[in-house]
Amino acid sequence: GSGSIHIWNVAEWKPLMAPVQFFPYAAGSLAVSSDGKLVAAGGSSVALGDVNFLTKEKVELIRIPSGQRYAEPLLGGQFFGQSLAFSPDAKTLVIGGYGDFSFYDVPARRIIAKVKSGVSEIDTLVFHPNGRAFIVSGRTMGGTGHTAALWDLSARKRTRVLSEDQAKFLAIAFSRNGSLVATADDKGWVLVRDGASFEPLALPFRTGSDEVRSLEFSIDGKVLATGGSKGVQLWDVETREAIGGPIVNPPVSYAADQAVEFTGAVAFNSDERVLLTAYPFSQTIVRWD
Repeated sequence: GSGSIHIWNVAEWKPLMAPVQFFPYAAGSLAVSSDGKLVAAGGSSVALGDVNFLTKEKVELIRIPSGQRYAEPLLGGQFFGQSLAFSPDAKTLVIGGYGDFSFYDVPARRIIAKVKSGVSEIDTLVFHPNGRAFIVSGRTMGGTGHTAALWDLSARKRTRVLSEDQAKFLAIAFSRNGSLVATADDKGWVLVRDGASFEPLALPFRTGSDEVRSLEFSIDGKVLATGGSKGVQLWDVETREAIGGPIVNPPVSYAADQAVEFTGAVAFNSDERVLLTAYPFSQTIVRWD
């Protein structure tokens, strides 16, 4: 919430460096390249830095395209960097803003295109592992409904609508090889699709959470971790049955608008012996063996 980026060594469970403040205010989005070398943070501006040389002086602020209008400050705008995603090869950074996408060429360090997205408030922006497409979900422009769509990166256009109703997709995750994609909504339902055809492989299943905020496949794609209002649960992807009991969310230590903690992110480490869970209200990350 301070606009600072904290880089941690997961194996040793300690910071790699002192926090680096990208902004004087909270960052609303964060993306790390697949090789772990670049980090981008977004809000009313977008800041890009090399993880190995991450200092405030070496952070690059990505300026808005010429002629594009946003609210102050001039380096960005109220909605410029509300969602970010690196392509798997780290050559493109997709910047999701209010009603549009900006495509940033990372090696050339410049924005190469801007297109209308049809989404006003982005909930999720995720690349397919093949790097040729990405999925975006959020509130439709000028409406009260929500949409999720597949986009072609090279053509920079929407190729397929995956959902267009009142359901709000809060989390989307691909398996490591791209053969599966899972979507989760604000009603607690999860749907697993084929990663090539994007057709459902089975009926959606209910997780037990009122809403699911995070998804993560195991490396082999056989286990799916869901995190939400009722905690973390592991699922057998083929049978859609729960594996063991849930990991319950920790209590919130303060009564901020009667806040109820939820799992904001889940992640397996490379050998799947560790599961990380993040809790926004408590501002904590927990490591589970």
